Amino acid sequence: MQLHQTKSLVLKTTSYRDKDLVVHFLTKEFGKKTGIFYGARSQRSAYRLFYRIGSYFPDS
Repeated sequence: MQLHQTKSLVLKTTSYRDKDLVVHFLTKEFGKKTGIFYGARSQRSAYRLFYRIGSYFPDS
């Protein structure tokens, strides 16, 4: 599997297991994509602020 860095917008999030999230993104280059943030719902997660609907992820 190849990794790509691109700008994206969070469209939808769904709880998965105890502390994980399924996140649906919209990107200009690849269209609609889905990924899993493991441990994103944990209190100590670094991703806690970034998975909210409407969040914008720059490509850096």
